[in-house]
Amino acid sequence: IGHLKQDHRLGRNFYGGIAGDDINVMLAAAAMNFKRMMNIYKEMFMDFFVRTIYILQNFFWQKNSNFLPQMSF
Repeated sequence: IGHLKQDHRLGRNFYGGIAGDDINVMLAAAAMNFKRMMNIYKEMFMDFFVRTIYILQNFFWQKNSNFLPQMSF
């Protein structure tokens, strides 16, 4: 409830009556859930993006590795 009050404007009721109280709580909870889901989607997209770049980098590195100078130890 503290996060809803601070982050989603639940500290003050902007709608009148008992029905307004219910509407205000539902909208604040929906906003909190929407924000949570967007953060999850953002993490999934970034994970997919990083994995794709890593796979492409390894593919091109292996394909062009015969042009690299050979190191001998």
